[in-house]
Amino acid sequence: MSDRKRQEYALYKGDKLLAIGTSNEICEQMNISIRTFWYYSSKFYEKNRVKNKETWRTVVKINDGE
Repeated sequence: MSDRKRQEYALYKGDKLLAIGTSNEICEQMNISIRTFWYYSSKFYEKNRVKNKETWRTVVKINDGE
């Protein structure tokens, strides 16, 4: 096992924090697929699917993974 830290993220719904952890940990906590996780972080989702900024979900990096 590597000593290198893994990238951590925060998942928000509007201003509400839903989960913190690695991508896999958040997927387990929220019962979503990894594909959905990355979709929430995409510019496409932000620009084309989000109508109400209070209910959209977004993924934010919270460290650099090193």
